[in-house]
Amino acid sequence: MSVASALVAGNDPRSALAEEALAQALARTGASHATGVLLFLTPDFARHAQQTVSAVARAAQCTEVAGGIAA
Repeated sequence: MSVASALVAGNDPRSALAEEALAQALARTGASHATGVLLFLTPDFARHAQQTVSAVARAAQCTEVAGGIAA
């Protein structure tokens, strides 16, 4: 099992930011997909949380996505 993390920042809460973090983490492990994702989002993502989680799950090619939104 390989584990990696990534942190990205932007001005708008877009799912593409979370997908970019996933891509960076996958690149660090050399994997093409993940078996699970731990995703932490800022409060700015509250209105787009479901869209972001779905986009990350699709990009990771897995259905095990857990995490939270900061308060």
